[in-house]
Amino acid sequence: MIRRTISVKNGEKNDKKIKLLRKTFFTNFIRIHYSQFGEDIILKELIKEDYTNGFYVDVGCYHPKKFSNTYMLYRKGWRGINIDMDKTK
Repeated sequence: MIRRTISVKNGEKNDKKIKLLRKTFFTNFIRIHYSQFGEDIILKELIKEDYTNGFYVDVGCYHPKKFSNTYMLYRKGWRGINIDMDKTK
């Protein structure tokens, strides 16, 4: 009985992950996103809307806005640091 309960809980977690991936990559939607592959949309789904005073560190960011995984957080009121080794970006 305990094994069955554990497998159901793990199955529910996997179902949530699969639904999130489908929603992110296989749904036709019109949303503004800044990251290259929609990672910021996944963050938006994982972080509650009312959480606005966060801090992020983006290492290897490429550019603070172009292909940025954290620019959406910045627009929500978060502040943080973007670090990249290339001085031209």
